[in-house]
Amino acid sequence: MHTDQCCLPDMLPNLSRFVDIEMLRDGGSLTATFNDDDHNHILLLQIVHEADQNSQASYARYHDPVLINCNIKLRPRASAGMIYSELSGPQTPITWEEAGVLIGMASLPGNSPSWRLQWLAMMKEAVANKGSAKRTSGEQR
Repeated sequence: MHTDQCCLPDMLPNLSRFVDIEMLRDGGSLTATFNDDDHNHILLLQIVHEADQNSQASYARYHDPVLINCNIKLRPRASAGMIYSELSGPQTPITWEEAGVLIGMASLPGNSPSWRLQWLAMMKEAVANKGSAKRTSGEQR
């Protein structure tokens, strides 16, 4: 899944390859993993569920995007009772436009499982809509 190099501002890493897409088991946060020459970086869109008490509807939106450096040397040290995941690395807030450049690099082979293709489409839509709220349940107005 090699792509052309991404042209991001100088403060962000030179990410040259899209690796994978994933939906977290927290209710719908989305991650896209990219690689530079040394290690992975994860674009995270963390989901926020909100309820409208007046209409009994539920909405989902995303926090502003962050890029997580997955370099194990930059994560907190694991201890006997705590192991830190790659999502524990340093986070850099990025703009929706920068997230759009990154997610624009992402493509999956046509024979990918449908759920992976769906997650990528969801992430592209969320970035295009700048994380705006979407009805997830409840009455129609």
